[in-house]
Amino acid sequence: MKKILVSILIFTASFTGFSQTNRTAYVDVYHILKKSPEYTEATLELEKRVRDWQTEIDKKKAEIQKLKDALSTERALLTQQLIEEKEDEIQLIQTELTTFQHDKFGTEGDYLKQKTNIYKPILDQIHTISNDIAVKKRLDIVLIKTEDNTMVYANKRNDITDLVLREMDRSRSRGKLSKKEIAQLEAQDKIQDAKERQLSKRDLLKERQKDLEDPTSNSSIQEETNSNENKISNQESDID
Repeated sequence: MKKILVSILIFTASFTGFSQTNRTAYVDVYHILKKSPEYTEATLELEKRVRDWQTEIDKKKAEIQKLKDALSTERALLTQQLIEEKEDEIQLIQTELTTFQHDKFGTEGDYLKQKTNIYKPILDQIHTISNDIAVKKRLDIVLIKTEDNTMVYANKRNDITDLVLREMDRSRSRGKLSKKEIAQLEAQDKIQDAKERQLSKRDLLKERQKDLEDPTSNSSIQEETNSNENKISNQESDID
């Protein structure tokens, strides 16, 4: 799991903006996982399998202990050949137990493989959606927040977790809609995306304006910013 999270720790997106300041956002992966019905269902199924595997392990252990106890009681009455046969039987079951434990819970066992199979599709979807949001909002970097990667400080305004969740819900809902309903939803999304792009540009312009308040800033940059503000205002009017 850690390897998967590290591999998608930072998302980068193309950025053509009005400011030289890096724009960073973050996504809380575990919050999304807890809200995902697919993750919850798959996790419950895996937990059931783990309980079944553990039951099998406990049975093997009990069987081995029973044979050891019997051998200890009967040892004085058995020939050396019978003792060795019973010891071989115990060793065989012990080997089967060790192999089973390794196959299910080893570093390359079924548990870790199936856990990875649960996470990977969801993490891939988070990756794709986060990249889309980064492009729309003109972000430079999107970070992953996890239980193992706790941020010392993160401004809530940079949290795009809810946006990712919303897009995941929309993607899930599209599978239940008719073609007409999907077309209507896509049209609404385009309008919303256009408005969000304008808001994002407005935020960038505000950052640029702060830079221009520096006495070393020149008047030509100020004129460029004012011109861009006028263009955005006109575009917002067209959208409305």
